[in-house]
Formats: sequence, C-alpha cells, structure tokens
Amino acid sequence: MESFSWVDVLAPGVPGLILTLVGVPMLFSSLWKLGWPKTTGRVVDGKEYVDDDGDRMFRLIVEFTDDKGVARKFTSEQSSSVVSHGKAVTVRYNPDAPTAVTSTNGILGFGGVVMAGVGAMLWAMAWWSVL
Repeated sequence: MESFSWVDVLAPGVPGLILTLVGVPMLFSSLWKLGWPKTTGRVVDGKEYVDDDGDRMFRLIVEFTDDKGVARKFTSEQSSSVVSHGKAVTVRYNPDAPTAVTSTNGILGFGGVVMAGVGAMLWAMAWWSVL
C-alpha cells in the first residue's frame, strides 16, 4: 500500500472544490434564465471601451419589446469588436423585473457547466487518491 499524503489530496481537491462552488451556482442561474420569456431584439448602438489587450471593443446596446408591448433597452454583457447595427439577437428577460435581461446568442450556461464539471473531476481525483 502506498503512503498517504495530504498534498496529493489538497493539490487537486482545493481548486476542484473552488471551481465546483463557483460553477454550480452559475449553472443553476443559467438554467433559471432558460425559463424566462424569449424574444428577438435588435442591436441599436454600442458602448466603446478598451479591453485588457488594448483592443477597441463594444458592449452592444440592444432594444426589444417585452410581452406587454413595452419597448426596452439594455447593454449586453457580451462584447464585440464591431457594432452590427440592426443585427437580430435573442433576448431572455425576467417578466417580474424586465430590466433583468440576458442575450442568449452564445451558449447560455456553458461556463457554469465547464467549471462545475472540471471542479467535480478534480475533486473526484483528489479523493480517489485516498482510496
């Protein structure tokens, strides 16, 4: 039998636990947003900023109409190197708080799935080394 070392458990276990603790809430938040009403919005403008690499980027400003017929506008969390005026984007919004909006042209929840999955795998590897 091999000797037991806490380093063998903690090295993958601690990062695995952290990734899992961050990834699971992200995943559940994304799943919750999938239940929000979905509509099509249009890109109307962009807010310019410079990213960490010094590149000029834009946060897209999107207009959409909610299920009550009220026109709404929000700034997307997603960035783009160009402002595609008039481009159609899929929008999900909270009907109880229509200012809570997410653009879903990307894969909603992908980051949470990856973080939770990698975290759980590292956590399992850590405890497998104890057995």
